[in-house]
Order: sequence, then structure tokens, then C-alpha cells
Amino acid sequence: MSAAMIQLTLTGTTIGFALGQLVIGPSVIVRDGGVAALAMVRDLFGSLRLAVVLSRLSLVSGLAPILAPAIGSQLLPIMNWRGIFGVLAISAS
Repeated sequence: MSAAMIQLTLTGTTIGFALGQLVIGPSVIVRDGGVAALAMVRDLFGSLRLAVVLSRLSLVSGLAPILAPAIGSQLLPIMNWRGIFGVLAISAS
């Protein structure tokens, strides 16, 4: 696949996400996942333990977008972009 074709794919994906945001608003999947995680934490823990678990959840949610590109760039010399998607699929399951 040529560099121009990869750039076109990324551009199309970005435009698709932008149009999707205009049509349906913020991603329902991300929002339902966050709501479900908070609900589970609130149901399972109370008092001081609740504060500790919520702070760890916030830490992971904040660090993931920062660390993901760094980890991806370290994997890129080892595997192609399809392999990185495979690693992402395995880590999400």
C-alpha cells in the first residue's frame, strides 16, 4: 500500500469521525463504557476505598491517551500497522 493511500485512509477516517460527531454527538460507546465503569465502582466500593478506586480509574483514563502513541511507535519497527491493531485487539479483550 502506498503512502498516499495510507494518508487517504487516515483522512477518510478522520472525516468520518467528524461527521459522526455532528450527526450522533459524542461517541455512545465511550460514554456508556465510562458510565458502566463508574457504576460498577460505586456499587462495589464505599467510603475511602471508593475514593482510591475512582482515583486509579481516573489515572488510567488520563494516562492511556498519552502512553498509547508511545507504545505504538515502539511496536512499529517490529510489526506493521495491522500487527498494532492485533495487539490492540488482544489488549482490549
